[in-house]
Amino acid sequence: MGNGMNKILPGLYIGNFKDARDAEQLSKNKVTHILSVHDSARPMLEGVKYLCIPAADSPSQNLTRHFKESIKFIHECRLQGEGCLVHCLAGVSRSVTLVVAYIMTVTDFGWEDALHTVRAGRSCANPNLGFQRQLQEFEELQVHQVTARHLHPQAGWLTGSLQPLAAVHLPQAPGELLPLCLGVKCCHLDEAGFHILRPKPGRSHCVARRPLAGVRADWVRAPGGQGEGAGV
Repeated sequence: MGNGMNKILPGLYIGNFKDARDAEQLSKNKVTHILSVHDSARPMLEGVKYLCIPAADSPSQNLTRHFKESIKFIHECRLQGEGCLVHCLAGVSRSVTLVVAYIMTVTDFGWEDALHTVRAGRSCANPNLGFQRQLQEFEELQVHQVTARHLHPQAGWLTGSLQPLAAVHLPQAPGELLPLCLGVKCCHLDEAGFHILRPKPGRSHCVARRPLAGVRADWVRAPGGQGEGAGV
């Protein structure tokens, strides 16, 4: 039996290597996808979709190179209404780093606020200093991409109501909870990386605890002029 995976968002869990082999826990939480990130990551159970990333818990380990595939894997699972477990050995550093990168991509949170969100569900979350630097660099890269990109004249902004997959609550102050809409329906990843657009001022697809520089949600215009999207 595992020590107990923790729910971070609807359909997204963090745990350790024992949790990843705990069939009872996996079934209870409807986990169908497992993202394993540790030195000897490999598929362990039948009937589960895996993404295995061999990586050491070392400050010099490059996890950024795996952000894109990890984010895509997690998001596709959540869009199907299924559960994804992200785990390393202890569920403290490597797995947390990938989940923080995911939250940064589908919300307007910087890395510190995204980590705060993870810690609200898993208090032991603590990426090593090297991974923290990579998350900071990832945030700076995303902000640069946002400011460098311009909307195509025919693109248009997303219209219509959002259809949130679920909601989480991020502690803002003692006794106070701030709802955060998490469940972007379209997280477009192109060959060059993340295609990120800034929504119009005043949109309420997500709420930050304080103004942040970058926007992680991607908004696209569907064929025929109908936008599609969701809350996170």
